[in-house]
Amino acid sequence: MDRRAWAAVILLASAGCMTNRTCKVRETALPDAKGVLSDAPELLPEMPVTSTGSTRGQDSETPQPNSNPVVASSTVLPPINGQVAVRIRAHVNGCPILEEELREAMVMRNGELMQVPEMRRATYVQELTNRELDRLVERELILQEMMQKIKDMKRPKLLEELKLEAGKEADRRLKEIKTATKVQTDADFKALLQQQGLSVDGLRRQTERNFMMTEYIRNMIYPMVKRIGMKEVKDYYDENPDKFQAEDRLKWLDIFIDVSRFPTPAAARQHAESIIQRAKNGEDFVELVKQFDNGDSSLRNGEGLGQKRGEIKPPEAEKALWALKPGEVGPVVDLGFGLHIVKVIERDFAGLQPFDVKCQTKIHKMLEGQIAEREYKKIVDELKRKATVVVHP
Repeated sequence: MDRRAWAAVILLASAGCMTNRTCKVRETALPDAKGVLSDAPELLPEMPVTSTGSTRGQDSETPQPNSNPVVASSTVLPPINGQVAVRIRAHVNGCPILEEELREAMVMRNGELMQVPEMRRATYVQELTNRELDRLVERELILQEMMQKIKDMKRPKLLEELKLEAGKEADRRLKEIKTATKVQTDADFKALLQQQGLSVDGLRRQTERNFMMTEYIRNMIYPMVKRIGMKEVKDYYDENPDKFQAEDRLKWLDIFIDVSRFPTPAAARQHAESIIQRAKNGEDFVELVKQFDNGDSSLRNGEGLGQKRGEIKPPEAEKALWALKPGEVGPVVDLGFGLHIVKVIERDFAGLQPFDVKCQTKIHKMLEGQIAEREYKKIVDELKRKATVVVHP
């Protein structure tokens, strides 16, 4: 959407306009599609009360906060016109967060849940429930503030633009999931989601609201991130040398020549030497791998096996590899039954990593993440302080 329009919104929130997406904000994106759609019903508990297509009126009006958070008992709306009742898990300034939303959020964390040992899974489900409900509350608080700022500006078109961009993001995410699951039709996709306790409308809504919340927060946090300069980066490097210790490591390329394919071992070696000469003359080593490799490195685009001392395969190649600098091609490594031609493409030396561009970029991203987490927490804590949040356990 128009960045000038965003800037106007953020000025009301005492922040500036963000022009990149490098900030790390609390995770809100959909996970990998395979994680979303694997074994969800078996991992998550049954929800006794569900919705049959209920809607929420959270997009237009924003209730005014008037007290501190409180906790209340569970709330269930009565059936209307024969529909199943809707369980409400929380109210945020009067706006409900439904059980259906919480279950969708939990199902989308299914990949994370699958990593937990089965004996601890029941406890972890409860922890996950509390965490995801808290995230939904935070998202609602942020969106309410955003909606109120836009309303105060009397710029309805700005909200329309934001919703349009959020819709595009939802289309993209749904397309990614549909592609990953390899379904052919929209009907099959809908049925697949239903089997996992999800719906197209639910995923779309989650993605759109996550997108709007994240964009708003990024724009608010960016001015703090923008202040990170070389001094802050260098200070972090000097104050945390233990975080920048490197092991000997290298990435290398490999061509295997099968001696049995030649009339004599000498012929095989002569062939290998000719390939080495071509590589030293500047020919693309990966292309040479594709043409001449008789092993399995061609399946890895030429990449050799192992990167650290003691991990290199075959071990006979280690001595030659550690003697090379990046970009150098080594001598023939003779195993008797076969010959290896090796080239080092990257090399890290043991000890303190140099304060080079790669290291500076790493530190900058680390500081961005720390600042983003800190500022996000400040924003959310302030919103919670002013809000009325009623949680129904």
